[in-house]
Amino acid sequence: MRHTSDPPTFGSSLHGQAMNPAEPDLRAEVVSSSPGVWRDERRQCSTPRVWLFLSGQLRTFVYTVRNIASTWELSSEHCFFAVATSPTEVCDKGDVPGQCLRVCKPSCDPLQWDSFATQRHGAAGLLEAAQQGAFRGRLAYAVVRWPRGLRLSWRSVLPWHWRALYTLAKEAASVHGFTPSPRSLVIRTRFDVAYPSYFNLTGVEALFGRADVRADSLFFGRTQHGYQADIFAATSYAAYRHIVQEALPPPPRPREVLLASAPAAYNGWGFGWSMTGRRPTCHELAPGYTNESCYMTVIDPGWRVGSWDSIVRSASASIAPPTRREALAPRMRVYCPKAPQQTPRSGFDRYTFPTWAGSVGVTWERSLAPAASGVPRWPEGC
Repeated sequence: MRHTSDPPTFGSSLHGQAMNPAEPDLRAEVVSSSPGVWRDERRQCSTPRVWLFLSGQLRTFVYTVRNIASTWELSSEHCFFAVATSPTEVCDKGDVPGQCLRVCKPSCDPLQWDSFATQRHGAAGLLEAAQQGAFRGRLAYAVVRWPRGLRLSWRSVLPWHWRALYTLAKEAASVHGFTPSPRSLVIRTRFDVAYPSYFNLTGVEALFGRADVRADSLFFGRTQHGYQADIFAATSYAAYRHIVQEALPPPPRPREVLLASAPAAYNGWGFGWSMTGRRPTCHELAPGYTNESCYMTVIDPGWRVGSWDSIVRSASASIAPPTRREALAPRMRVYCPKAPQQTPRSGFDRYTFPTWAGSVGVTWERSLAPAASGVPRWPEGC
């Protein structure tokens, strides 16, 4: 019998890691974990076609779980695996017993966590139920107790969760005896997002499948008009390493973690080269590079998920699985950094927004179609 202070075997490499680089002495404690079960029910799925990375607080996950699992079951044609990291708390404690703090419009009712959990620190039980229920075993997870005294916001701690997801994915693959495909699609999202549709992935997979260094440097995430890459983003398994390439450097204050100069930080938030204009860019490095940190190219895919409106803030019943299908990335445009002499006035002024790609020489509609052929031509400067 293991002592309660010992971490579970699965995910033990996360145990003792500093969650906020500004406070290296305050370290995470893994209190519950499971590698899940890998099911190749149709004997045509030797490795996941889609990796679903879930992190953050669970919040309304008890209501969204059936919708989430069904969405990626259908989208991947029964070939996906989910990985999750969560703090022990289901949600932040509010002033009223049984309620969660909500970043919400005035008309939104606070989440009543005691309607679906027996305790606020009940994340482990809810993830175990999701694993055995909606995900039918295909969910690996680690629940982490945040150290006391950790002065953080979600902006400062999310990069740790993003790196932890990649670590757990590699460990789960080792446990289940399969090798992750570098071209597998990685969807990084939250527990409380619901999907109105499931997705046709063929076009995006065709782009990531190209034998081209650019394919290993793309990050799909909208950062305009209420959309945020920390809510919903996509990349390939190979390209995800640019989000976890190096640990974030210690900043003077915890709130400045977001502004850290490390490429991984900018990539993870969906800014990459496109926001910073910094080099080296990933697509300019030699094919086959592995060790050098670099900045990714960010693409606006035109999807309808990832906005604040896609977050389920309150619910009274399980959200049904989607019944209609749509393209994951129906339209695309490249976020291009402005020329150095064009000093940005603010964070979101650092992008230039070219017209939709078909008008600037990148025939995305054709190149991302199921019968894709030819290599897309990128706009000058991108």
